[in-house]
Amino acid sequence: MKQSRKSLGAKKTNIISYTITMKIKAPLDYAFKWCTDFDEGDTKITQSDSNRVLIEKKTDRVIYVMLAENDGNTRGRAYIVRLKPPNSWNMKAYGNGSDSTGEYKLTRISPDLTKLTVTFAHNFYDVAAMPAKSKKKLDSQATWNKYISALETDYRNLAVCN
Repeated sequence: MKQSRKSLGAKKTNIISYTITMKIKAPLDYAFKWCTDFDEGDTKITQSDSNRVLIEKKTDRVIYVMLAENDGNTRGRAYIVRLKPPNSWNMKAYGNGSDSTGEYKLTRISPDLTKLTVTFAHNFYDVAAMPAKSKKKLDSQATWNKYISALETDYRNLAVCN
């Protein structure tokens, strides 16, 4: 019999929350467009084994699933992203052992420099499956470092072409 989330103990003690902040060498409007232009090929940037499948892509909302194979089983996680132009968006994700939220905000530092602040909260269904907060934060930071590097490369290449 499948256990419900409640019976697995999803409660406040199962939450890992943290904030990461980084600078982006690109204008805010470019950074927002790049970060919120969800594409099925984005997993190549992070070298993820998961596949992103877009379900819906509108000007104010994106819905997609991430699918991963593990020992012959497919696991999935659903994402709902609300876009709040010109400088923020939020994400809710469900599946693979936790429900998560992400609040993303871009702040203009100068014409070609933008700050990204992301606050995540991950609510794990089973406390025994929770990673250490430091590991979860480092993993998120590493992923976003790859995204920011790709964003900055794309921006530099655009500037060279113009």
